Amino acid sequence: MAQRVMPPRAGTKADVVLGQIPPESVGLEIVHKLAAKGFCVVAPNFALDTLVTALDEVKGFDKLQRWSKVNGIIQDGLLGAEGSCKIAELESPDLDDEVRSDGEMLMKVDYTITHLGFRMEPYLDLLGFDVTHRSLAVVHQTGEPDEDEESVALDEKTVMKWLACFLRHKVMVIVFLGPTSGTLELQPYSTEDTELHEVLTAPGMIVILRPDLMSHKHFSPGMSVALSSFFLTGGLSKRATEGWTMIPPARELDEWTMGRLKVLKEQSQEDAVWSPDIPRDWQHAMNHIYHKGQMVAVRGTAIKSSMCDDMDTFWQVSTNGPDYVVDIPLLRWDHDEMYDPDLESWRYYKTYCKHASFMEGIELFDCKMFNMSPNEARSMDPHQRFILEIGYMSLHNMGLRKNTLVNSACGVYVGCGNVEWSMLPKEDSGAFGATGGALSINSGRFSFTLGLKGPSMTLDTESSSGATATYLAAESIMKKGRAAANDLAVAIGSNIVLSAVNWPTLCATNSLSPEGRCMTFNVSASGYVRGDGTAAAALKCLTEWIDGDFVTHDDDQLLGAIAGTTMNNNGKSASLTAPSGPAEQEAISDAIRNASISIFDIDSVEAFGSGAFLADAIEVSSLLRAHRTEDMKEPLALTAVKSSVGNQVETSGITGFLKTIFSAQWNVMTPNLHLMQANPHMETADQSPFTTECLEYKMRSTFAGTMSRGNGGSNVYLLSWGQINPEKVPAPPPTSTRELLTFWPGGGGQLESDKCPNREYTIVGSWGQWPEPIPMEPEGDGIYGFTVTLGENRWEWFVIWLDSDPRRVLHPGYGYASKDFPVLGPAEDAEGACWMINGRPESVYVPCNQTDIIGEGVEVFEDEYGQKVASHRVDTADMGYPGDQYRVHLRIAGKWRTVTWEKVKRDEEASPPVLLRGKYYVAGDWSQWELTEMQADPDIPGVFFQDVKVPAARNEFQIVRNKDWSQIIYPDVKRCAGDGSFRVLGPDDLGVNHTWLICCQPGTPLRIEFQRTVSADTDVMKVSWRNVSSNMPGSAAAQLVGRATDKQAGQQATELLEPADAKTLRG
Repeated sequence: MAQRVMPPRAGTKADVVLGQIPPESVGLEIVHKLAAKGFCVVAPNFALDTLVTALDEVKGFDKLQRWSKVNGIIQDGLLGAEGSCKIAELESPDLDDEVRSDGEMLMKVDYTITHLGFRMEPYLDLLGFDVTHRSLAVVHQTGEPDEDEESVALDEKTVMKWLACFLRHKVMVIVFLGPTSGTLELQPYSTEDTELHEVLTAPGMIVILRPDLMSHKHFSPGMSVALSSFFLTGGLSKRATEGWTMIPPARELDEWTMGRLKVLKEQSQEDAVWSPDIPRDWQHAMNHIYHKGQMVAVRGTAIKSSMCDDMDTFWQVSTNGPDYVVDIPLLRWDHDEMYDPDLESWRYYKTYCKHASFMEGIELFDCKMFNMSPNEARSMDPHQRFILEIGYMSLHNMGLRKNTLVNSACGVYVGCGNVEWSMLPKEDSGAFGATGGALSINSGRFSFTLGLKGPSMTLDTESSSGATATYLAAESIMKKGRAAANDLAVAIGSNIVLSAVNWPTLCATNSLSPEGRCMTFNVSASGYVRGDGTAAAALKCLTEWIDGDFVTHDDDQLLGAIAGTTMNNNGKSASLTAPSGPAEQEAISDAIRNASISIFDIDSVEAFGSGAFLADAIEVSSLLRAHRTEDMKEPLALTAVKSSVGNQVETSGITGFLKTIFSAQWNVMTPNLHLMQANPHMETADQSPFTTECLEYKMRSTFAGTMSRGNGGSNVYLLSWGQINPEKVPAPPPTSTRELLTFWPGGGGQLESDKCPNREYTIVGSWGQWPEPIPMEPEGDGIYGFTVTLGENRWEWFVIWLDSDPRRVLHPGYGYASKDFPVLGPAEDAEGACWMINGRPESVYVPCNQTDIIGEGVEVFEDEYGQKVASHRVDTADMGYPGDQYRVHLRIAGKWRTVTWEKVKRDEEASPPVLLRGKYYVAGDWSQWELTEMQADPDIPGVFFQDVKVPAARNEFQIVRNKDWSQIIYPDVKRCAGDGSFRVLGPDDLGVNHTWLICCQPGTPLRIEFQRTVSADTDVMKVSWRNVSSNMPGSAAAQLVGRATDKQAGQQATELLEPADAKTLRG
């Protein structure tokens, strides 16, 4: 029994009718309509029984209590207050049939949506995006909203679900099940001067639209049911594309979310248990957006390290995993006197390590910059010089100058304990020697030189000195009670390897590495190598209390912030120098508590990571326990800058801290070096937290920790916050340069007078002699039409002129554009831009997993990215043969214009006559490439000839169709001498330099013949020439060349006619 098909309602016109166009072209046609007007009406030809059964299955939702109501904001993002009066979400298609409650017909309709998505997916890049998955289908039931009924309240889980959907949806498919008809109102969001457009809906109709571009509300006079689903992008970009805006429902939900997060942050208390009713992601977002308590802003930074003079360079080079460690150069000292590879060489005052990282130019110093004499500068410890230079550079990068720093309340905190300068032989420095090497002068000289009146101190907590300086600098500017705080502070850490005098002692404690590298986290870790470095950070409060409110100085440079910091000591532990896991965990917990965030908010930690085998294992275990719980699956990334630059001792803590600040600006974590096999003593809970390559952070902002410890038991934990710097990581440009909508059928606005014709629109195309404009026929409602008959090329191109004026051209802006492209102009010259009706099959390139959609017999190859793709020639909706007709329409609605066409139906049994409607011309060098029309052979259809008398021994020519130089007929090689193995190509504009070559005696009369045989499936072209005179020497050879059908005959002929160097001139 034949199935009954739901008849379309009168007045409803579908853009795509399934079954009337090749299945392979359905997706392309839908995407073309989405690109042009933002929606596409599809007639799927559902069987009537399918719709009736699906509606019966929906009626059962009442008994199962499947219906629910949602907030009005969510309704606006679906089908409006009336169209989505009640909704029900279908079950996942992955459910087993035994537990599924949805009916069979509803699942069949749901599968239709998925199938349409597969059809569209290969072509969605034309819209500038790609989709990765679809949402669960939602059933909508229309109804009148009850004004007296209280609106459904929003909650966190509901907002999170629909906000994610409204931010990522790109395509919406709506299937109208009936039983009554209705109206779908569409209105673009961001395009000005657009009127409301109504689509009359009927049972069995499908509307596919761009929900990110237009509102969509459904109305029905009676009860009507619709099924919809969104196709979504894979994830939100952390750097939004230029011009990207939220749709109104998403913007309202986002505003509600921000307000709710602020309330939650204000209500949050230390150690409070997070409510299970609120998603954990909300806590994560809350702590990244809103901050509680005082935060310290990093306003300026500076660094001098191995081969790097600024932090941007240092961080960017770090992304490539540089190894700065080298053999000790003679510029520092002759290490041969100290080196002995024996691991016990320390017993006779030798060292088994001969590597370190060094910075250049430690002897250079601008003493005049700091109002010092050359004699005093020569007596200074290089640490003092770099503390002055790098410390002032950080303040300078903050925007301060020497004259503005005088008498300012700026604290100076210097981490430096290196006294190697005093152990080196040097010239007598006189009175300056007393201050040239004293540690206390390191900070005092900085304050004295710049006139700073804040606290000034030099700190020595061994390898945590730089972190200690940063901790104290941050604490000094926080407002606490009535005590005066610094206006700003600068934290500096400095270490320069000047001598190996204490290396035997370090070898005795197994601190230095025999391998000469810092193998942090690796199974072969055996210690560290020393490294040069001086780094500084200029700090200031992020907010100030002004007139009873906190004020943020947005005009000041913000590189990052210190969200929390803590310093403690191991106390009584295993030994004086042994690390203490509990003490480290306590410092981490206190810092996180001070920052009023959760341990789950921290994405990465810059570990101390000195390369000591057991110390690394203790630290990794402590970091993972302090930052994650057993049920927490989110990974914690661990990085270690020492694996690249070595142990900079007093500078290492501040170097690692600055690296986390700049990693947040670039939104990328840098890799660790020398990690080939993980230390087996590290308890990583079956996860690999170590970065061996660059990894992106998951959000725009990030919290990152920096762990530092000293041999005396000092532990410092710095918790930084930072976000993407748009100047360093700009928003990506739009993936598509096309307008979001090129035509809006609802109209709007008014077309400028200079874009309108005075009399008529005329069309000019490849079917006639150029130029021959033909008037288009007015059809009413701003529509102008013209019928194009497909010629023997199986394609026709055209443009539109206003009032037959070639200087007022309407064109699409692209060469050989398809329908629905935007209409540009009028312009004086289209510069090759035109529309093309292409009746030939098209090549489609798709991923191999889509070959089942495209068809069998595809050609598979790898693209430039190594991905397997398939090439297949498929039929299109415009597929046609010579003699088929197409109706071209220019549609005008207000200021909107578009050009489209559809194939005119013909009797399927009758084959269209294949006629050669074009004219052909010869263009040769003997006529300065002027076109000369060829005559049609009256006896043989499809044969054209032209008699010429060539003036030279070598003559070139081409054949042109309809006086159109974009329709050149040419051989597939240059200067073809008539060998029958060469193919005839065209008509197109690709063979400008490909010509036929006639070789004969000057003055020989020749007949050039062109034959074209066209059928429904073939198009065969032949070009030949022959001598039409029998009384001239060499005529037989000339005739042989022109009619050659195999390589041997062609070679014999050219040897008779061409000069000795013919082989270098042919082809």
